[in-house]
Amino acid sequence: SLYEGSPHPPTSVVIVAHSMGGLIPRFLLTQPGFDRRQLSVVLTLATPHRAPPIHLDASLTAFYEAIADLDVAEDVTQIAIVGGE
Repeated sequence: SLYEGSPHPPTSVVIVAHSMGGLIPRFLLTQPGFDRRQLSVVLTLATPHRAPPIHLDASLTAFYEAIADLDVAEDVTQIAIVGGE
């Protein structure tokens, strides 16, 4: 582990993501067992939060439908720059 033996290991992370990668934090929150306290800040750059730029296939459409009504979390700071909501 990166922080093994550290007297003050981190308890949460900051995610910086570009484009479609900015959807990953929202997807994480849909996963059973994901501890929301592990995520403190999400910074997205040019992420298409509402719809994919191109509808390539049904699985991408289904992914967007699964996360459509999901906000990151009230206790997570979300910053979207250029192209975000």
